[in-house]
Amino acid sequence: MYYSNSDIRTYADADTLFKTARTPSKGKPIRSFARILKDGDDYIITVKGTNICRITPDNTLEFIAEVNTVRCNTFTLVGNLHSVIPIAISRVGTGRYRVEHSSTLIALSQGRWPHMKNDAPEYFKGIKFDLSTGECLNRRVDMLKSVDTDKRKEWLRLLTRWNRGIKVRMKMGVFSGLVERRRIEGGNAQGGQTGLTEPLYKAIIDGTHDTQLLYNIVLQASPTYWSQTTITPDDVQRYIKNLLSAHSIHFRQRFGVLPK
Repeated sequence: MYYSNSDIRTYADADTLFKTARTPSKGKPIRSFARILKDGDDYIITVKGTNICRITPDNTLEFIAEVNTVRCNTFTLVGNLHSVIPIAISRVGTGRYRVEHSSTLIALSQGRWPHMKNDAPEYFKGIKFDLSTGECLNRRVDMLKSVDTDKRKEWLRLLTRWNRGIKVRMKMGVFSGLVERRRIEGGNAQGGQTGLTEPLYKAIIDGTHDTQLLYNIVLQASPTYWSQTTITPDDVQRYIKNLLSAHSIHFRQRFGVLPK
């Protein structure tokens, strides 16, 4: 049963494994994607150079990665994290994940997927598990059950206003011009979606459509079909939709619609 085959199940396991490191200052590789580092008396588990969780001497495991960090490493964490630590993680929506100790999943035997989808604790930075018992120590109410309805109405109003402005500019040919500018200049985007987060949120709040922001969005967009050699305004429109979806949870938390 693969849920019982984690390399590290307790603080003692982490301590024993780390002592085999050839170069302690660089940590100890685990499998092909993770590494264990020491921080004082604590141990840090990293995935592809990113700090994911901390294991303390009292046998507590705390996740220290932001939700967006988890999103950027979804495939590795969902598919492989349980092979390093006794915690499974599952994506249940854009920017939403659930985590559960392997002992709970083993005890369930049947119905593990429904449990991970609907009942396991929802992930947030700072969620903790007792590695001795498998108990989640600080579970929160699911964020979608804690919506501020007044803030939600205001956020939807602002988002609708901004999207309306995008549609107007699409009809006016603004994006056709920006797509042509990209073709001529051969520009490349910098910073990926993360680089658009702050200016995009500010634009939605202020109701603005700064040309540089729109051009940066155009630079990020990709052709929809493999046979395309260049992007079109329709590709940009689809990318904007995906961009808003990817940032939806973060933006709503920041605006106060959802708890942080």
